[in-house]
Amino acid sequence: MPPSAPTGAVYFILENRGQQPQRLIGAQTSRAEKTELHTHVHQGDMMKMQQVEAVDVPAAGKVEFKPGGNHVMLFGLKQPLVAGESFPVTLQFEDGGEITTEVSIEVDAPAAGGAAPGHHH
Repeated sequence: MPPSAPTGAVYFILENRGQQPQRLIGAQTSRAEKTELHTHVHQGDMMKMQQVEAVDVPAAGKVEFKPGGNHVMLFGLKQPLVAGESFPVTLQFEDGGEITTEVSIEVDAPAAGGAAPGHHH
């Protein structure tokens, strides 16, 4: 995929109400050619985005996907992200389970439960 392909990021809170830890291993949406799980890491005095293979969610716990932290990157958007619209994202877990949720598109980075256009590396 060319580096100029449009991108976006999805932010949300993932809550595990079960008594066993869960491991998020991926996400899919028909709105993008490809998705990746990403986080930010400190490298010296800089923050750098990097792809991660999985995100662990503790039993009876939650993990926030937010700007400057964990998020789902959308690569090769098939249509522009327009504020006010929403689209489904399917979260995939190591145990084979999946959860599909609707995310709302917001122009600025949302606090939770949304997608933001123009997220760059």
